[in-house]
Amino acid sequence: MFLRSNKCILKSMRSEGRKFGVRYTAQSKKKRIAVQLLDSFAGIGITGQIVHVKASTMMNKLHRGNGAVYLNYEGAKPRITVIDPKKIQARRMKELRAANIKPEQIVAEGPDISVEEKKEKEEKRVKKEKKEKKENKPEKLLSLDELIGLDLAEVSEEDRDKVVDAMPKKITLKRYTKDGAIDPALSVPKIASSLENIVRKSLGHKKLQDAVSQFFNQEKIKLVLRPAAVQDETAEVANTIGSIKKTGSYTLSVEENGRQLTEIIIRVVDREH
Repeated sequence: MFLRSNKCILKSMRSEGRKFGVRYTAQSKKKRIAVQLLDSFAGIGITGQIVHVKASTMMNKLHRGNGAVYLNYEGAKPRITVIDPKKIQARRMKELRAANIKPEQIVAEGPDISVEEKKEKEEKRVKKEKKEKKENKPEKLLSLDELIGLDLAEVSEEDRDKVVDAMPKKITLKRYTKDGAIDPALSVPKIASSLENIVRKSLGHKKLQDAVSQFFNQEKIKLVLRPAAVQDETAEVANTIGSIKKTGSYTLSVEENGRQLTEIIIRVVDREH
């Protein structure tokens, strides 16, 4: 009735052993196995290094995903070149000293950094400082005159070209006439509105729809209307008209800051009753 189980006896022996400073490190070392790392693992080693780990660590962590190979059997050979971290560390320290890097820098940045890595790190630091300096640079405030002259409906050149390309070369408009005259007359703004609707139908993308509105609202865009029969350049300027009052052919010049982007032939005919 006073017998103890083997587990209790072993626990008691370990407890007594701690009192007298008995350690079991030798026993734990026997249970470790030799493996070569095929990848770097924090706290264990780097790629190519031969380490001694617990069988459970190898099975549950290192061997998964082909992270290490067993070397604990007869005839086992390393799969890749064996790496000695101490030798690598000594070589890198020598390179850093040869590059006149101060000892405190070596301690601060670690001995595992090569000269090339040091240069790369320094370049990244300089780029980062320039970027931060640029981002923290205060924005230039526009003056009142600049704000007044700012065109909020500015369209990119790419979108402008797409809008211009979508404009037809010829337009036929049917209108009622009274005593040989169009009733009511077609003003340039009304023609511009019709042209804008035509371009909108041609360009279906929403972004381009917005660009169409911006294009026709820009101050630098002008629609110049003239009778189509006028040929002389000096006469064209004199014969610029603000509206179409009679049936016939006319030219509509789409200009940007006085430069012609395209020309459209407008033909106005009588609408049959």
